[in-house]
Amino acid sequence: MSGKVFFDSNILVYGFGPFDEAKSVAARKLILDSAASRQAVVSYQVVQEFLNVALKKFRPQVSTQMAAAYLDEVIGGMEVLPWSMELMVLGLSIKGSYGFSWYDSLVVAAALRSGCATLLHGRPSVRAGR
Repeated sequence: MSGKVFFDSNILVYGFGPFDEAKSVAARKLILDSAASRQAVVSYQVVQEFLNVALKKFRPQVSTQMAAAYLDEVIGGMEVLPWSMELMVLGLSIKGSYGFSWYDSLVVAAALRSGCATLLHGRPSVRAGR
C-alpha cells in the first residue's frame, strides 16, 4: 500500500483483540507497518471509539493501563487528526451527498482531509476477549 492510510476504529479493535485470528494478524501487520513508515492516520473520533470498545466491551475487560500503553506504543506513532469545524462541515456534506451514517461520514471526511490514499474499515464482532 502506498500513500497515507486512514484506520477506522474497527481495524484498531481487530488489531488489539483476538477476534478472528487471521483478521487480527492482518490488522496488526497493517497498523504496525503503516505506523512504522509514518503513513498511518486516525482521527480523534477514531481513538475515542476504539477506547470505548476496548474499555467497555472486551472480555476480559482491558485496564486503563493497557489502553494507555496501546495509545503510547501504537497510536502514538500515527498522525491523529483533531476535531475541527471544517471537519464537521465536510462530514455533513458527505452525509447529505452519500447517505452514510454521521460517524462514517466523519471518518470519510477525516480521511479526505488528511490526504489519505486508503481508508481501512472493518466490522468486528465484539464477543471475543483479549
